[in-house]
Amino acid sequence: MVLIMTRSLKCAVIGAGAAGSAAAYHLARSGARVCVFEQYPLLHDRGSSHGSTRLFRVAYFEDPHYVPLLRRCIEMWRDLELTSGERLFFQIGALQVGHGDGVLIPGVLRTAKEYDLPIEKLTEHRAKERFPWFNLDKNTSAIVDCEAGFILAESAVRTHLEAARSLGAQICAEERVVNWCDSGKTLSLETDKDKYQFDRIIFTPGAWANRYLAELGINIQPVRKTVHWIAQGDERFRVGAGFIPFVIETKDSEILYGFPATDDAGVKIALHTGGENSDTPDNVNRIASIRDDEPVINALNTYAPGLPSIIQRRKTCLYEMSPDGHFIIDKHPDDNRVVFALGLSGHGFKFTPLIGAVMADLALKGGTLSPIGFLNLNRFNASGDIKALL
Repeated sequence: MVLIMTRSLKCAVIGAGAAGSAAAYHLARSGARVCVFEQYPLLHDRGSSHGSTRLFRVAYFEDPHYVPLLRRCIEMWRDLELTSGERLFFQIGALQVGHGDGVLIPGVLRTAKEYDLPIEKLTEHRAKERFPWFNLDKNTSAIVDCEAGFILAESAVRTHLEAARSLGAQICAEERVVNWCDSGKTLSLETDKDKYQFDRIIFTPGAWANRYLAELGINIQPVRKTVHWIAQGDERFRVGAGFIPFVIETKDSEILYGFPATDDAGVKIALHTGGENSDTPDNVNRIASIRDDEPVINALNTYAPGLPSIIQRRKTCLYEMSPDGHFIIDKHPDDNRVVFALGLSGHGFKFTPLIGAVMADLALKGGTLSPIGFLNLNRFNASGDIKALL
């Protein structure tokens, strides 16, 4: 790692969502001069960072490599809470349910064994006694991830932005970046309002990645998703009433997840699987309708019959899917002054404090001590296909 004096470096962050707000905070905290560009008003609902809550899991079925990052993220969320004086992370556990021939339960067990994670395997009787809302039969495995919980999403983004601003970061909302290029000693950046020069550019563009980094040859697929709210006003499902976040893999390989109510909106539920691909996030249908409810209602009726199946509120959001469903965090292969975090693929929010710190490390120091090698760009070949399994 090459250490660089950071105080005089001027850094642009493209995108002020979860990852961008965290990157702005850690850059400013390191002494850099930071300017964040967001094409929409701050805390908007057109991307991937809204929707009240985000799941935090540690027994990570996707890949055990994430566990060291998650352990560090727990510390970083707590540090941010201390800095802001606001509670953001509710570490109350999470229920994970599935069948032995699926991907969820085998992945949870593999990761828990490799890292000796605290999990609780529930008997059928104990599972039904503790979680009577769910259809948990003898062919189902139910595991409580004891270190899991959830994050308050909009509050986390706002807290990172406010902390960055307090350290001198400039936040340029409703200013869209239209072009960037190498201009020699500096990097040129043009928006729909002005032209700028920077020493570093940090891209956290979410579903708009292809607009800015198409030359990488990696297609980041925007996927329209819908989230739904039920059980409005039902005190049984509020935080503190024994109802914890859950993830259920169905026999049809769908993944249903949900959260306890944190406000009067009720229980948030959604399908992690499925969704509608779009050629660009600008063309996505932003109106969630009753037609979007059917897959969720069907899953609820089958796997959570004790929960109300009347949708009282719904909203669209976006996943930005990488080709393999894992994040892409790296320096630009043609210019190491440009760094990026792309393709968070619907499971990246929990990692954003660490992603922000890694972005600052890569931009200001040229490298990072965080173990993110499995997430670099080199795992893809020249055509954007995956070279090998992680």
